[in-house]
Amino acid sequence: MEATKLLSLSKASLRKLAAEHGVELITDEEKIKEFKENREKEWHKNLTDKLFQKKMRFFDSISLWSG
Repeated sequence: MEATKLLSLSKASLRKLAAEHGVELITDEEKIKEFKENREKEWHKNLTDKLFQKKMRFFDSISLWSG
């Protein structure tokens, strides 16, 4: 379902609202796909970084030598 239907806004009022708040609406399908792919890559990178940090804290906590 489109966001305009969920928000009960016409496309024109949605554009106006976005412009008032300095938000750029993406309408091109290729740009939408690229945005979603980049968001997914960033999410995955953040997740793997957090898991790596968690492992390092664990190994640091059981280490016989500090540092």
